[in-house]
Amino acid sequence: MFADDLNRATIGCIHFLEVSKIPAAPEISKLGLHVAEINARNIRTKADLLSAIATALSFPKYFGHNWDALADCLGDLEWISAKGYVLVIRNADQLWHHAAKLAGQLVEIWLGCDEYWLQQKTPFHLIFEIA
Repeated sequence: MFADDLNRATIGCIHFLEVSKIPAAPEISKLGLHVAEINARNIRTKADLLSAIATALSFPKYFGHNWDALADCLGDLEWISAKGYVLVIRNADQLWHHAAKLAGQLVEIWLGCDEYWLQQKTPFHLIFEIA
């Protein structure tokens, strides 16, 4: 995958990539995209996952730490001035192994939010780093 691929608003917004295939954050940032990363190595609960995402994307203090609040914040992101958004989940194989239902719920919410970002012609990508 090339950073330019992330510069497009597309329904193909979910990616499963080996670490060597993920463009470096500075390369992505040069395109005006905001890059956030979380490490999923120790994520086991919904609270762990939501907290990690909230921290990585600097969610407002009013974030409710539930799935609806996640969808609301991902569908807004007004506090981040960027041309588009990329969330990289490092060690995602651990998340899928230990908390597959949570990972699946995240994908479902991400795809729902992508519908909004597609209308805005704003790149919105989720990258799962796999071994």
